[in-house]
Parts: sequence; structure tokens; C-alpha cells
Amino acid sequence: MPSLVDKVLIALMKRSGQDPLINAAKFLEKKNIHYAEENIIPDYRFHDYNDASTDFLKGIGIQVLADDVDETLMGFRQKEVHEAFIDTFNDHKQNFRVYIVSNSGERRYRELSTMFPDVPVLKMYQTDESDQPINRMLFENQDILWIWKNGDQHILYQEPVEFSEEIKKYTTPLNLQKRNELPKPNPQLNDLIMALEKLDDPAKIAWIGDRLSAEITTANQAGATSIWVDQFIDKRNEPSYIKIARRKEASLAKKSSILSNLTCST
Repeated sequence: MPSLVDKVLIALMKRSGQDPLINAAKFLEKKNIHYAEENIIPDYRFHDYNDASTDFLKGIGIQVLADDVDETLMGFRQKEVHEAFIDTFNDHKQNFRVYIVSNSGERRYRELSTMFPDVPVLKMYQTDESDQPINRMLFENQDILWIWKNGDQHILYQEPVEFSEEIKKYTTPLNLQKRNELPKPNPQLNDLIMALEKLDDPAKIAWIGDRLSAEITTANQAGATSIWVDQFIDKRNEPSYIKIARRKEASLAKKSSILSNLTCST
């Protein structure tokens, strides 16, 4: 059973209603602490995004990247890729299909599409009315929601992306709510990328991110390749719920001899 500390952490995360660890917290309640310990161990551990070079990724058979944004490509809630990573990110776009997968709220999600107009930005939802997830992609100024039917995309909504700095809150299409989201950690997001790319091997997709309980857990649950960047760009501006989650991840990491002995691969 989860310890008292785990229960307090879970309660704090639920109260925030914002943290990507909330799904992991629910699993902790059901499957105890071993759930997280088994899934947070990355295949590769890097100092930062630049270490995941194109040559390295090709060398391990990667064809598709699923990139996190905040504290991976840029500081928390920043508006452009950190200058140190621009060349690597552009090189990745030339050599791989790159997807952005973020747990951001609706406004930030739309903002990301204006920051990365040439990169698909993904989300996934589940409603009581649908027996399968509703997929969403912002790409080339189009906001598209669909479900799969017999292997084909059945479009539910398609309109130009609307975003303005002056507008502080946006409504999600189709009246979807925050509670309908299926955020990281969620192996179905990897299944979505596999379907879009018509891949038959999940290991050809590399998830790159700073969160052991989000990107790394998603990849490991799906059989994809997990790459953890362990040097965060600007921790000072992170909200409290992220800091709480990081402390939890650090605690779990210390318990894992595999993680503590894992060396950077470049």
C-alpha cells in the first residue's frame, strides 16, 4: 500500500488538478508504489536535449520523435526553443518525423501550435459518449479532431487554429473538458503516433522529456524508447505542483539501483 507520504502527495496533486502526475497517482493508489518504480527507468539518460543527437538516434533505429516542451526544449511556459537547442531541434525535424506531446491547458496548447506550425502537436480525450479516444492534432494552422474507423480517420472537427495573446482562456472544441483529457503518462498516445506513421514497432519512436512519470513512463508502458534529460532549464519558474512531483520522482529514482547506475549515452 502507498505510504503516508505517498498518500499526502497524491492528495496534493489531486487538489491542484493540473499536474501530469495525476494519472500516475491514480495508478499508485491501485497498484502501489511498484507501478512507478517499474516504469520510471529510462532506456537512456542525457544531460540535455542536445545529447540526443541525430547520429545517436539513427544508430538505435529511431524513426519518430515525441518531444516534450517545458523544461526539455525550453524553460517553463517560455515561447521559443532555447537557443542552445535550436540547431539540434531543426536537425531532428530534417531527419525524423517529430511530434510535440504536451499536457498543457487549452490556451498553452494553442500557443504551442503557433510556436511549432510545422510540427504536429497532439492531445487525446475520452468521453462517455465514445467507446474510443478522440484524437486531436494542431498542424499547419489546422485544428483537427478525429476517431479511427476501420483504420481511417473519421473527422469530427476541423477548423483553422485560433490564438491571440490577448485572449486568456479558450474553450476546447466539441465541448471537451479538462476531465476528458488522457494526458501523459498514457501509452495510447504512442499508439496514436504509430497509427499516424503506420509503424509496426513501438521502439522506433523515442520519447524525449524531463519527467520520469510522464514521458518516460509513457514510453516504457508502450514499449517505445525512453530518453530522459536530467538537467532542467529553469526550475525557478516552475509551479509548486511540478516541484512536488519532481521530489516524488527523485525519491523513486533513489530507490532504483538501475537508475542510479545508469550512465549518459552519447
